[in-house]
Amino acid sequence: MSTLAKVGPHIGFRIIGLANGDNPAAQVQAARRQRKMTQQGVASRAGISVPTMRAVERGTASIAALTSVLTVLAPKAREAMLVRAHWQERRDVRFTPPEVVEWVTTSFGLISIDPAGDHRSFVPAERVLTEADDGLATLWAGRLAFVNPPFSDLTRWIGRCCDAWDRREVEMIVGLFPARTETTTFRERVFGVADVLLMPRRLSFYDEHRIKMLPAPFALMICIWGAQRDRVLDFAARTGALVLWASDAAKAPSAGHDSETGLLPKA
Repeated sequence: MSTLAKVGPHIGFRIIGLANGDNPAAQVQAARRQRKMTQQGVASRAGISVPTMRAVERGTASIAALTSVLTVLAPKAREAMLVRAHWQERRDVRFTPPEVVEWVTTSFGLISIDPAGDHRSFVPAERVLTEADDGLATLWAGRLAFVNPPFSDLTRWIGRCCDAWDRREVEMIVGLFPARTETTTFRERVFGVADVLLMPRRLSFYDEHRIKMLPAPFALMICIWGAQRDRVLDFAARTGALVLWASDAAKAPSAGHDSETGLLPKA
């Protein structure tokens, strides 16, 4: 269970049907307290010892012990990895939540173009490029582009955002992406060029019928090209996001380029 507690947040593991918590151990403890049960009471009903019950709430017990406790606290609980599989089945029909759209328009202004758009979505763009219009190949134009792309083709879409910015097809780009900061595209083309905001919680997108889906099973980031610093700060304040400034990344050290830091300085 200790290994599960460490890797769970990174692989999207959590327990559905149990109390909220950062990991299974915290969820168990919260669920027991909500039910006003003692550790001894749960242990007795689960058929385990009190020390084992304490270990479950510390995150150091076996998976078998955790399973026994769940039969008492949440017999219908299941791991969220099943949710991940279901969510991925419809990964490209995933509309931006209305509150995110409102945050974007309030902080950055009206959206000129949605190059990965759908007329059924909540994004009030002046120009919407659907799948048939092919926003990867079509020239973008206007003041602000908002991009929530098909995550199945994420690398090409982030690259397209970088190309649009390099060519100044638009004045500003706000992109909503999974927080895959380990990719080559992110490290070589986004980091140090765009301001990156790490979202504090997982978002619930909407399906093609505008029905709210379960939270996405991974962390998300907002990448912003061309916005004024005060507007980025305003957006961060509304969302609670952590900001990685492009200017700070460009000044940071980098291996192979700067003897102390190793990052290629921003041109």
